[in-house]
Amino acid sequence: MAKTCRSLDFTETFLETFVSKDLTAADSSAILKALRLLDEDERHRSLRVHELERDRQGSWSASASTTLRVTFERLKEAGRDCSRAPSITTADDLEPPGLSPPWRDSR
Repeated sequence: MAKTCRSLDFTETFLETFVSKDLTAADSSAILKALRLLDEDERHRSLRVHELERDRQGSWSASASTTLRVTFERLKEAGRDCSRAPSITTADDLEPPGLSPPWRDSR
């Protein structure tokens, strides 16, 4: 039986991207695992959830793998916190030029 998400609200765009994006089976599995963790415990350390900055302020990022991210916005609906997962991106898409994330060794 399929498990439903308790706190995730997916946009049509996200679902279309997930189905149509050229993802490997491993990438799809990693994204599904990240979404399950995000739904159950967004503080899980493997997700490395953090708010994005600059022109992406107001959006959040969760790691699905070392190269894939799920970005989302926090919503308030009917007195409960929800997350909307609007896109799947690569880590490079989220990094400002010249900056690397803290988990990547810059030496």
